[in-house]
Amino acid sequence: MIAQLTGEHYRTVSRNLGVLVAACSAFSAVLIGTAPAPGGFGVLDPGAVKATMLILLGAVGVILTVAAAFGPKKLFAVKAAVFEVAAIANAAVLSPLLVLPIQGATSLLAVLAAMGLAIINVPAFHSASTRPQQK
Repeated sequence: MIAQLTGEHYRTVSRNLGVLVAACSAFSAVLIGTAPAPGGFGVLDPGAVKATMLILLGAVGVILTVAAAFGPKKLFAVKAAVFEVAAIANAAVLSPLLVLPIQGATSLLAVLAAMGLAIINVPAFHSASTRPQQK
């Protein structure tokens, strides 16, 4: 099943899950952006924490994820790294100090989809590296 997924349907699955991660990240960023600054950080500035999370979600969760999903097929390691960082960025906003009710569900969905994308890249990279090169 994994071989078929990474062989025939890799492009479709990668693009669909990449768009899902980007959409969930954008939705989470909008919800965090419209919410008041979080409290309870002690030493940290709540506005700076909010701005940092918005930048992470916008840059990594949306822009880099779409670029990696629609990018060239040969960059499996780079794609896996981008999807992992997108999963970490979405997981960071699941903090109890930042999370909003609906935003928690979309961030969790984005984390799971990004982890799935990173995992899909591993067998795709393996099958591409073991396949004989055509001249």
